[in-house]
Amino acid sequence: MQLLSYLGKPLKSDEVIELLERFDMQVVYEFDRLHEDSPDAYYASAYDGGFQCGFNEHQVLNVIWTYVSPAEGHAAVDLATLGTPAFDRFALARDYAQHKGIRTTQSQSGDGWIRFEYDTAWVHYEFTEGRLTRVTLSRPNP
Repeated sequence: MQLLSYLGKPLKSDEVIELLERFDMQVVYEFDRLHEDSPDAYYASAYDGGFQCGFNEHQVLNVIWTYVSPAEGHAAVDLATLGTPAFDRFALARDYAQHKGIRTTQSQSGDGWIRFEYDTAWVHYEFTEGRLTRVTLSRPNP
């Protein structure tokens, strides 16, 4: 299982359904209760797997939040399942991106977060007190 490979897949695709069943995930439908014209969204958490999936109004998987350390009821994710390298420290991620020529955006402080911006996916690494705490996989903003 490589979580990055699920981005862009429909909620009802065989691959996503298999993922939902494997981790006994329940899909939660969030709709515009306040009539503010906000789009519908769908979420599913894999508490034992250490990640949460977010689907857009078209039921396409567009973001996966992963927890490097247990948080918000989630276990720690197995970093080998990300489908992208993981880095213990911000400087390692920054150096890797520079060496590979990966386009990035990063926090102004220089050690809080860095986002690798590939054509088909963004990988956002979040560091707290110098340690990797969360990796967010997403589709690029249009």
